[in-house]
Amino acid sequence: MLLAETTARIQQKKGGPWSSAKKLAMVLGLIGGLKEDGGAGFAVEYYLPYFKALAAEKLAEAFAYVAMQSSGSPDVKEWLTNNQGQIEKLLAWSKTYAWPSPKL
Repeated sequence: MLLAETTARIQQKKGGPWSSAKKLAMVLGLIGGLKEDGGAGFAVEYYLPYFKALAAEKLAEAFAYVAMQSSGSPDVKEWLTNNQGQIEKLLAWSKTYAWPSPKL
């Protein structure tokens, strides 16, 4: 369902093809809306809260572009150059994020 919804939103956008970073940012934004009671397991208990908090802080786009920086894409390079403040905000937030203790 999440993939279908994401694909539909991407296809509705106008103005040319979307970069992988923009697609990833959209997926991360959608993950921010997921309920944590949807299942169990390490990813749900450990990673989902991080990405929900990332989306709540409106840092999904910065995360996506940082994650795609080695892609060689001119669009990614341009975004990173023009958005140093967002990158610094992401890094500072991520550095202080309180990760949950994994349940063993």
